[in-house]
Amino acid sequence: MTDRRKKLEEKLAEEDVGAGKTDMEHILDLFEALETVKGEPPEEERLILDLKRAASGNIRPERVLGCALFFGHALECPLETLIPTNDTEEMVRRSIELLSRRSRGSAPLNVLDLGTGCGNIGLSIASSVKDVILHATDIVTEALDVTRRNAERLGVSERVFLHHGDLFEPLEGKGLEGSFDMIICNPPYIPTNSIYRLPDIVKRNQPREALDAGPYGIDIIRRLVKEAPVWLSDGGHLIFEIGKGQGKFVRRLIDRYWAPETVREGFYGNDLRFFECMNVISEEKDH
Repeated sequence: MTDRRKKLEEKLAEEDVGAGKTDMEHILDLFEALETVKGEPPEEERLILDLKRAASGNIRPERVLGCALFFGHALECPLETLIPTNDTEEMVRRSIELLSRRSRGSAPLNVLDLGTGCGNIGLSIASSVKDVILHATDIVTEALDVTRRNAERLGVSERVFLHHGDLFEPLEGKGLEGSFDMIICNPPYIPTNSIYRLPDIVKRNQPREALDAGPYGIDIIRRLVKEAPVWLSDGGHLIFEIGKGQGKFVRRLIDRYWAPETVREGFYGNDLRFFECMNVISEEKDH
């Protein structure tokens, strides 16, 4: 531990911020991430008091500091964007594995990140796979501005193209149909009537539009599984996260549009939490 980090830990402890060792380490890591994001040392005294006040209201430190950590990257993460979770990193690791297998030497790999938020998923992939060209969409203009700044800090902005609009809509008419090696998404998947039952720590920290997915929690997922094949190349993958307990329901939906042998289940621990679907363009379709 550096002297500076140790002194910050002492200041936090004096104000009773960071109750357990895990919480303390996380907050210390976030302060370092904030310096990376801002490019200058943070105002520690003011932020420590803000953290102390926020803790009593179930406000997460990421919201106070305006940054988050994901896949080893320090990211700007303001109110307009979802705070990424460590679980989603497993889906990113699998995506990188699939893209690495699909690498075509000097030819680029085209990836589409739908509902990019702060860009944590797509930018992590672009940072790890150097021949990825990333297209990212979001319906929230401010989220795209955040993704742009995060891409610049990660040094991948020349390979990132941002599109404002809902899912595939902003790509229409741009000649991108059938061009993507991967489409990835962490969609909203909470049923509307279940939002009020979520813990306060979720409701007070995550934007509602990143959670609410209609009456059954699958409004966006339904569109993904139905519309993605038009945009995928032969052998390209659709990968998306689902909520706990949604596996069987979502699998029945997938089976309406995808052949069973093209679908693979992905787990976070013992929980089925994402699906990957491989697009297969048969000769019969082509003729």
